[in-house]
Amino acid sequence: NCANIANEKIEQQQLKNAHYLSKYTNYLKYFAYPFGQPGTCFNDKTTNTLAELGIQKIFTSSGTVAYDSLALVLDRISLPIHITKKSKVIHYLYKRLIRQHLGI
Repeated sequence: NCANIANEKIEQQQLKNAHYLSKYTNYLKYFAYPFGQPGTCFNDKTTNTLAELGIQKIFTSSGTVAYDSLALVLDRISLPIHITKKSKVIHYLYKRLIRQHLGI
């Protein structure tokens, strides 16, 4: 739970993680908050700390649809197992986006 960890510990853990993962040719400077709930799992302080360490994308799981793919923080979503085609993924995302906009 990053929200309860000191900045120094987050920095130390991320640098250690990057040290090992950067040995892979497909290494990306991405980070996913394990449970990803704003306030309880992360906050602006933790996100800023990761950004200062060079993280390029941070993934959360707050249940929203991101409008800006260039944003630093993006929400990850789970897809039901029956959604296997691109057209169904797009349909599913539009439904979520409309529900989010309507507050449902």
